[in-house]
Amino acid sequence: MNKVIALGADNGYMDKVETTIKSVCVHNDNIKFYVFNDDLPSEWFRVMNKRLEKINSQIVNAKISDNHLRKVSSSKASFILCSLFPFFIPEVVEEEKVLYLDSDIVVDGDLTDLFETDLGDCPLAAVRDDLQQTNFNSGVMLINNKYWREHDISTQLFEVADQYHEYEYGDQGLLNRYFIGQWKELDMNYNFMVGMDSVATSSPQSDEWYIKAKQHKRFLLFTIQLVSPGRRYLITV
Repeated sequence: MNKVIALGADNGYMDKVETTIKSVCVHNDNIKFYVFNDDLPSEWFRVMNKRLEKINSQIVNAKISDNHLRKVSSSKASFILCSLFPFFIPEVVEEEKVLYLDSDIVVDGDLTDLFETDLGDCPLAAVRDDLQQTNFNSGVMLINNKYWREHDISTQLFEVADQYHEYEYGDQGLLNRYFIGQWKELDMNYNFMVGMDSVATSSPQSDEWYIKAKQHKRFLLFTIQLVSPGRRYLITV
């Protein structure tokens, strides 16, 4: 099975997204990566494709063009463009199911079972957010891209962003506003937040988080998301 993974990065995040890609490749092959960007050099994609062909994989330069950017109105200037990259997925990605990963994710296992998740008519599957448990965490999303295309989700997400960008926290707030009650919950293993203890002590859910963290030391973690105020760092694996 060909695993389709979408990521987003700018030139300043190149080393981070490369680390995420390397961690995926340690445990998986037959992967098609789409990297959404507006300024990554073509040479980087050529070098990465040379490396990836050894595991029957490839990387696609999903360059966001001026035509795409017309959807991003000037009222959303406060948003970093990278945070909107997931909204472009149905316009660029050909396949019917795609795994979106933030570029602070380290993959620590075989993703085959995750890709075999039956989404049915559900638009996406994700892990419940630790701090706001009515929401999902958008750092790892298994997307029903067929559904997104058929329902013109991209256009609707940009409309939500245009209306609510001043009230929601980045793409996660907007995605949760739009998909409220429509998402399928994944096991915590698929998006375990290392470093959560740094903020959990001030959270009402702190005791619950520590209990879950201790339990999950016994199990394989498939994806790991690091929590950092700056979120700009290099993970070596």
